Amino acid sequence: MFCLIWFIFALLSGAEQAGGVLRNSPNALPWVGLAILVAVAFRYERLGGGLVVAAGLFAGVYFDALAVWQVMVLIPLPLILFGGALIYVGSISPLVRRG
Repeated sequence: MFCLIWFIFALLSGAEQAGGVLRNSPNALPWVGLAILVAVAFRYERLGGGLVVAAGLFAGVYFDALAVWQVMVLIPLPLILFGGALIYVGSISPLVRRG
């Protein structure tokens, strides 16, 4: 749901004129990718967590996050932490499901 809200915001944020949605659609594509990762993580926690961590590492390299600490805190660090949490939950969930 959260990805959908950000996707719509990113899609419509630059659409002041006619055809603005099409010109602004590349800004919304990363949110579609994150929604796909979340959908995978709903079913396969460890695989989804690994993909989210990989996305966080890629975002860190792409945005050169080590150069500016604010970028590191806002973009790749949450993805890496949440992906790690998914991996952890995926590793303990079979134990919990067995009862």
